[in-house]
Amino acid sequence: MKHDPLLGISKKVAGAKNKELLKALLEENAEKMCCDRILVAEIVLTNGRGLGSVEPSLSVIFSSLNDLELQTLVLSQVDGLLERSQDSSAISLPKIWSETKREWLDLIPASFEYSTSSTSGSQIQNVCVFSKTGPGRYAIVVGACRDLTEKLKIWAFHSTSLFYIEQVRRLSEKDTGAVLSRNERYCLVWGACGKTSSEIATILSLSEHTVNHYFTIAANKLGATNRMHAMAKAIRMGLISFDEIN
Repeated sequence: MKHDPLLGISKKVAGAKNKELLKALLEENAEKMCCDRILVAEIVLTNGRGLGSVEPSLSVIFSSLNDLELQTLVLSQVDGLLERSQDSSAISLPKIWSETKREWLDLIPASFEYSTSSTSGSQIQNVCVFSKTGPGRYAIVVGACRDLTEKLKIWAFHSTSLFYIEQVRRLSEKDTGAVLSRNERYCLVWGACGKTSSEIATILSLSEHTVNHYFTIAANKLGATNRMHAMAKAIRMGLISFDEIN
């Protein structure tokens, strides 16, 4: 049976238990993404809802030769990417940077169509894959690629980028869970056991108002819409253990 190289990469990426291991994997396999230079990073919005008056920060996981050009491009055009992220059908599509239009344009996934009449085979084009990974957090993979007339190159870049983005999402969820306080965890655990806020307040020797406050903070950290959603996410992510209250 023929070996599928993408399957091998997918398993390796999923096995990276932290961002340092993910970075090491990128250093080892960057050339397999068919690009001259690669940037993998997270865009973090401190308010978790949008830009507003807050400047986004770029948390670099991997950058070929500390490529400041790609980092600057991402930060300077992050508004456009965030606007595109509102379209759930297009968020994970590969995009190409148009220098003339000064914006990211979608590459059609079925055929990866793009007008290359004005580009030579040796010209470098910037492409990216961008997706939301959590509340106020987005992951992006940018590659400086040659000869985009070769559809296989774009397909390989797109597929591999999605592997990395999904793992960044998983690791970000894990990092989020690490910042849950003990009382936030206790409230989630007791809530999952069917206790009301009043009952949890009695158990933990807190006021009911404080218990509700802990539920709100935990839900915000987990990107949940309410306490039931927060409890479900915390259980799914392995962030709370019923052993804590036994």
